[in-house]
Amino acid sequence: MAKEKGVSTLIGIIIIVATAVVAFGGVFGYQYLIQPNNQSQNQNQQPVTSNQPVDNAQPVDQTAEWKTYTNNEHGFEIKYPMNLTLEESIADSLRSDIQLTLTLESQNDTPIYFRIEVQINPTYLTANEYASMVGTGAASPMKNIFTSDIAISGVVGKKVIKDNPPSDANPQNPNYVEENTLNDSTIFLVKGDKLYLFEIYNKNGAVNYNSDLCDQIISTFKFTK
Repeated sequence: MAKEKGVSTLIGIIIIVATAVVAFGGVFGYQYLIQPNNQSQNQNQQPVTSNQPVDNAQPVDQTAEWKTYTNNEHGFEIKYPMNLTLEESIADSLRSDIQLTLTLESQNDTPIYFRIEVQINPTYLTANEYASMVGTGAASPMKNIFTSDIAISGVVGKKVIKDNPPSDANPQNPNYVEENTLNDSTIFLVKGDKLYLFEIYNKNGAVNYNSDLCDQIISTFKFTK
């Protein structure tokens, strides 16, 4: 009996040792053989690239083909559409140095003008002070005046939109506009001893015109000195 008991004990010990060896071998194999293999495979996998086309199109500059006017005396340049003609003239006022006029289109058979005027500013008034004087004359009372800041070529000026009383109060007249219609725009820009005026106007004073084209033209204005 004692001999059989000893054999049973020995067999039990052998089974335990064998189980431990198998378990240790499994852990060793996973850590040192299988796991490094998986890591190597992951490292060798190439990133998946998309075949979808990438839109690298740049926004089109609509002013790129425009004509450029350069004034070295007053140190500025501006672009305007190829189909427009720029007229340069000496202003009527003794304070003004130069006027540039673009005829944009006709409304009621009357041309609409976009004008840039350079004036001498001997008193060094600010753009805000010039804007505050718009519509204060008794001869041309205006009920609606809207003023806002506008930056042109790094200089902050004032934009004034106002109602310009019609030249004919008869509603049947082609030049008639309703009372309080906002139909006139002026920008005051001061740099050094000069005042730069940007105006949209109609000689009859009866124009209701607010064009993106004018904003584009103004956006091309640059001081060169």
